Formats: sequence, C-alpha cells, structure tokens
Amino acid sequence: MYPLTLLPVVPDDLNTMDSRVALRYQTSFMKNALIRALNNVYEQAQRIGDSGHQDFKPFMAYCRIVGDMLRLQYEGDDLFFAKSGTNKVSLDQILGGAWTNSLHWKKVPETLKTWDAKLRDWLENPTTYRGIGLCALLDEMEAPLNKGLFELIEVAKSEILSQKFSDEEMHAMIGEHILWLSSNSDVTVLLPFCTSHHDPLTSKFWPIITEEGLAALPELAEQHSSQWALAPFDPVKRVRNLKA
Repeated sequence: MYPLTLLPVVPDDLNTMDSRVALRYQTSFMKNALIRALNNVYEQAQRIGDSGHQDFKPFMAYCRIVGDMLRLQYEGDDLFFAKSGTNKVSLDQILGGAWTNSLHWKKVPETLKTWDAKLRDWLENPTTYRGIGLCALLDEMEAPLNKGLFELIEVAKSEILSQKFSDEEMHAMIGEHILWLSSNSDVTVLLPFCTSHHDPLTSKFWPIITEEGLAALPELAEQHSSQWALAPFDPVKRVRNLKA
C-alpha cells in the first residue's frame, strides 16, 4: 500500500563507519530515493488525471527516469550481490541466497518491462492515459519492487558480513559498486535524481558528491528541469518542491 515505507537509515557519515556496517545504509539511501520516487509518482498520478493536464508530458518523462533508475538499481544489485569477492564468496551466498532464491526478485525485470511498455503506450496514445490506471499499475508493481528490490537489503547484517569480508575488502567492493552505478548511467540524471529524492534531514552526508560534482550540479539539473520540478526536493537547493 502506498506510500511505501522508507528503509531505516542513520544520520552518520558512512565514510567513518566500518564498511560492513555501512553497506546496508549506503544501499538503503539509494533505495529510499527510489521509494520516494514511486510514492511521488503515485501522488502525482492523482493530480495529473489525464493527458490534458499541463504537466502530462514532463510527468511521463519523469516516470521514464524513475524506471531507468529502478533498472539501474536492479542491475547494480544483481552484479554486486552475485559477484564473488577476492575470497571467492558472494554476498548472496553468505546471506543465504536472499536474492537468488527470492521469487519477488526474479519478477523485477518483467515488472520493469511492463512499466516501460505502459509509458510508451501512453506517450504514443496520450488519450488512453488515466492517472487511476497509473496508480493501479503501481499497485501491481508494489510486491516485486518492495520485497524484491528494496527490503532484501535488510538481511545484509554486519555480523554475517564480518565472517567472510574484511573492512578493507568491503570498502573496495562498495567503491567499485558506486563507480559501476555512475559509469552505467547518465550523469545528468543520476546526480540530480539522488539530490532531488533524498531528504537532507535524514543525513547531510548523502549522496557523497565531489567538489566538481557540486559545482556542476546546477547545470546538470537544468538539463531536465521540468522533470525535477515534479520531484520531492529541488535538486540544487535541497528544499521541498511546491508540486511535490
């Protein structure tokens, strides 16, 4: 049921924590950004009831971004948790096959294909769009995404990870994962998406942005400004948006 519940996080600087403890929270911050995005789509769909609404086109573009970010997270998780570390053990293995044995996890790719197909149909045939139909689609997607993409991270307990991975090894793995996410996405979308879907009151340390990234953020956000106007937070000012 929407709104989806956010995952537990901490306000601490994750860079100062043991990486085996930080992993769960580092991942949860990104998943919470996606949860906020889905909750926002559900709420906006009730406001943007048909294609005659002035925000219909930017809203469809925003929904496409949300789908792209969901897919990026799924593919990143698939690689990160299934990949073996230097000790030849994968996270999924030591966490009891939480990902590979999850029926909800296995349904995520098909769920995202359905999302893409619906958006494409509404863009090609705008008169067929109804906000209530989008809400119904999100209701159908709830279980695979919530139980297969978001909540699984809660099994990544530090006491289990510590049995097989050192702090240094986990730190390197997290660094590689973040690099993979940034390398396999559009930087003009990923960074503004993170800042526009993160509540700074929950942590002032996330997302981790370099000085160059901060300087470039206003220009990056401008490239998709009509979409970010619909996001929960202004990507640059980090305050609540009026339309959210």
